[in-house]
Amino acid sequence: MQSLNLAFIDFSNSRIPSLIESLDLSLPLYDKFQLEWKEGTWKRMLQNAIELRVLVLDLIDLSSTSMRSLNLSSSLITLSLRRTGLKGKLTDDILCFPNLQHLDLSDKFDLHGQLLSLSCSSASLNILQISTNEFQGPIPSSFSNLTSLTLLDLSNNYLNDSIPSSLLTLPCLNVLLF
Repeated sequence: MQSLNLAFIDFSNSRIPSLIESLDLSLPLYDKFQLEWKEGTWKRMLQNAIELRVLVLDLIDLSSTSMRSLNLSSSLITLSLRRTGLKGKLTDDILCFPNLQHLDLSDKFDLHGQLLSLSCSSASLNILQISTNEFQGPIPSSFSNLTSLTLLDLSNNYLNDSIPSSLLTLPCLNVLLF
């Protein structure tokens, strides 16, 4: 499959393939409409997608979906949920997918709370973008466990003014936006 356009589909009454290897549901910038994704769509769309590597749902309305309901494949390499209206708190399980290299949860406006200490050392995560949300408090020193990070974007949040010194010594970090 090279192209999949799901605009204007009512997912509540549609049959969805049980296994999708790579899925990009992002919309072109010229498109005036947003696809709306209901809470139950996650389960129907992704429950059997155990080999899913790339999931891009940028600009899709996920405002009725919570972070807690994300039950994603551990095979994910790229997960982009930019500007989706996703709600809730960021939990460390989404940051600890064993193969995840690029995670973009920016421009949500409804992700909030403190950034939690990581209970994992995700050696594969290269890019972490969580800008323009409502995160507050300190940056946990456990973020220094993300030793493969090349880009970390924490900008436009309500984080404390201090950056843990351990973040500044990450061996691969080229870009830190705060």
